[in-house]
Order: sequence, then C-alpha cells, then structure tokens
Amino acid sequence: MTNEPSGNLIPNYAYVSVAMFSKFLEILTKSRPDRIDNKFLVTYGIPDGSAFTVISALKFLDIIDDNGKVKNPQLLIRLGNQRERMAALRELVDLAYAPLLSQNQLETATINDIDLFFQYQEMSPNVSIKAARFFMWLAQEAGYKVGEPVQPVIGRTRPTTITRVPVRQIQSEAPSESEVQFNTPEVGGEESGFTDYEIELLQITLANLKESKQVPDTDLLRELQKLIASVKKKSPT
Repeated sequence: MTNEPSGNLIPNYAYVSVAMFSKFLEILTKSRPDRIDNKFLVTYGIPDGSAFTVISALKFLDIIDDNGKVKNPQLLIRLGNQRERMAALRELVDLAYAPLLSQNQLETATINDIDLFFQYQEMSPNVSIKAARFFMWLAQEAGYKVGEPVQPVIGRTRPTTITRVPVRQIQSEAPSESEVQFNTPEVGGEESGFTDYEIELLQITLANLKESKQVPDTDLLRELQKLIASVKKKSPT
C-alpha cells in the first residue's frame, strides 16, 4: 500500500505571518475568549484570508484544540500581559519546537538554516520560508538569542501619490493634454483671497505633477483646474 501525497495536508509547523500573530497577541490584551475561531479573529481585525493561518498556528502551539476551544485560559492571560508574555512564549516554543531546538544552535542560526530544516521535514519551500521567519521571530520574542533577528512589519504610512485611473476613463472624462495647463499662477498677498500657505501648497502640487510625468486622477485634475481658475480670478490685475 502506497502512502498518499502529503501536499494537501497542513504543514507540521506554524507558518503564520509575524504581523498577524503580533496582532493576535495584542487582541489578548483586550479579550480572552473561551473559543477562538475565524469569526472571532475577523471581528478583532484580522483579515479573513489570514485567520486560517493564525488558527493553524494556535493549534500547532497547543493553545487551542481542533474545535477552537482554549486549552489553558491562564495561558491567554499571560500572553496578554506584557510582563509575562516572554515567559509564556518560551514555554510554547520549548514544547512545540523541541526537535528543532535540539538540532540547531539558535545563536548562529539564520532564517535559511531554519528554512532548510523545515524542508527536511517535508514542508514545501513556499511554506517553509514563512515558517522559518515566524519561528525566528517567536524565538527571539521568547527570549532566545538568534543569529538573524526578525522584525515585524510596522504599518507604513502610505506615500502621497497620484491615483492612476484607466486610460479609457481618462480619455473619456479628462481634458486632453493640450487643454491641461500646469503653469503656476503668479499670485500672492491677501488681496488674492488665499493665504501664502495655500498658494505655496498649490505651487508645490503643480511642480510635483510636472516632475511625475503621470496623468493625475480625474477628480484631482478637476479640483486643480477649479483652484487655478479661482486663484487667477481673484488675483489683482
């Protein structure tokens, strides 16, 4: 009798993203449920597409059973307490990753080293690298010194950019390039009806549009044209 391929089975080790598991730990500072399922995680801000990997990680770490029931409520309290979290994570790591810890020197281990270890455990490469990053982060959060620290991805402020719109929409709704003028109006002073800050902001916006060489968002384009026309109308002749 031949063994069935294991490609469709859940990998042996947790492969949740660091950001999502960090978010889960922060949820525990506010709520410690008796059962953790997809609905609970989504309610507290974890995307539906990521909830599965979080739940899989919680099962692997023996925090919940196959039905989502929390095995040790006291553990959730410790994980939700910043002062006790490290010790609680240490216990989880020591238990869940015992084979890995016995075969690797974490102080010199890299993510690639751990990745290869997981691949030897028959995890596919596209999943093993995620599992390796999560383990290295979890180990350092548990107080272990690791050879290649992992930092969680901090939410970045999205840069101010011009929204791209479909070409057809631009052609049908926006004026032609020859009709659009980005020349900065020569205005200033209180008589124009605009503050120096507003005028400077308009000049900077127009200058950035020139340098970007991109077609601006249709709504932005209309607002700029209205503002330019208004500034010119109010400027002293």
